[in-house]
Amino acid sequence: MSSGPISRSPDLRKLVDQGFELEIRAGHLVVTGIPYATTDRTVARGALVKELNLNGDVTGMPGNHVAMWAGSLPCDPAGVPLTGMVNGSTQREIAPGLIVDHTFSSKPEVVDPDYFEFVTRYVDMLEGPAQA
Repeated sequence: MSSGPISRSPDLRKLVDQGFELEIRAGHLVVTGIPYATTDRTVARGALVKELNLNGDVTGMPGNHVAMWAGSLPCDPAGVPLTGMVNGSTQREIAPGLIVDHTFSSKPEVVDPDYFEFVTRYVDMLEGPAQA
């Protein structure tokens, strides 16, 4: 884990200040402990993974609207998978020890200007059904 970009990037510091658990692994931002609803209508926790765009030791813009997910298929409160945001469901190891299960694609009307906006947008979509 690298703390350099986290301590030097306002968007990542804001995520930490709001209680998000962040890691930087193999050039990826990994946000762990995200609650989501499962097919059996229970709450589990997964990790949102996004390639990290750095300018030196400070984050740049996220680049695109695609994210990866380590966890089972997230669902709505009734246990129906959120297929509208799932772009693919193939487990793969994107770096040693960093395994993702799904790819998400949710294009916002306005491009996410930073990782804070990117992460909180996806977390809202995932966490909302778990809180219902």
